[in-house]
Amino acid sequence: MVLRHSSSVTLVFLAAVALISTPSRVPRIPDRVATRAPTLPCPLGPAGPNVLGPIAADVNYAVSVTPVGSSVSWPAYTGGLTSTFTVTNTGTCQDTYSFTKTATGTVSGVTLDKSSASLPPGASTTVVATYSVGAVGTGVLTLMATGSIGGETDAGYFNVTSLSNGPVISVAPHNSDYRNPALCVEACFDAVVGYATPPYFSMDVRRSVQLAYTSAQARPQGVVQVDATDTSSVAPVKMSLRLQGPDATFVTFTNGSQEIFFSWAPGANRLAAQFDASTLASGAYAYTVVVRSYRADASVRENYAAVRVLIANEQGSFLKLTARSRSRRGTARSATSRGPRVPLAAPTPLPRGISARSRA
Repeated sequence: MVLRHSSSVTLVFLAAVALISTPSRVPRIPDRVATRAPTLPCPLGPAGPNVLGPIAADVNYAVSVTPVGSSVSWPAYTGGLTSTFTVTNTGTCQDTYSFTKTATGTVSGVTLDKSSASLPPGASTTVVATYSVGAVGTGVLTLMATGSIGGETDAGYFNVTSLSNGPVISVAPHNSDYRNPALCVEACFDAVVGYATPPYFSMDVRRSVQLAYTSAQARPQGVVQVDATDTSSVAPVKMSLRLQGPDATFVTFTNGSQEIFFSWAPGANRLAAQFDASTLASGAYAYTVVVRSYRADASVRENYAAVRVLIANEQGSFLKLTARSRSRRGTARSATSRGPRVPLAAPTPLPRGISARSRA
């Protein structure tokens, strides 16, 4: 028997069969392709047009110098010291940096192991500073990096402390400005002789001439005195004093030695010495005091201090005053004068009744 269907039923049946036999098709999502954000061009900096404007330039060119405010300590009067800075390109463009240094306080003689460096973004380099420290105190060592293209800058710095390396020297006892025997104990241990002529009156003012002799001007001696306190952890057994002249040589003192020793005691120790200054003209001279602390194990610690020594030398003057039958140096001034004493020719006849012995 043959079944007959209408054409419409046949078409529906064939469509259903085709739909069941055909595999389902799922829409395919295309694979993702890795992409990089577009790289912005680096501006040319001050030497050319800036295509991104000042804000973009600030981001692209940046530098960092570290450390900032780190502290280091060294013994006083030491050299060959080193501190290391790190310079980092924190921008997005390569730049070449120049390095400059500054020093204040006790820090001096700074040198850098490099003067410039070219760094790509994110890269860093170290800059080693070599320097010296002087007297006890503080100072600041600073390094600045400056970009040659972007003009960016940054600075880092060390706080440097110079510590006592033995005796601490005070020049407070030393008089480097004015020397007046009248204000000293025992006239500063000078041999002082004076004589005044009988007064006369002019314009109702008493006037006379005073003659004065002082051994410090006839045979000038340079005198230095300081206080030295040893603050190190090991107590010394003795201390010494040396004096370095302007020509960097050590002075020979009146005892024939270039170093005078003193017993040490806790606290401030007064150290004093004198030297023959007859070869020096009148004036103020710069010297360096060197104080040493000697320990029981024979080790030595020393420190330095600058002093100014006043010399009044009248040996070369053509005017002299005779006293005690010997030619001596002399000065004269008005009794009412407050100015400096001036040399007076001698010998000078004494007034009647005044002998050379009484004048001396």
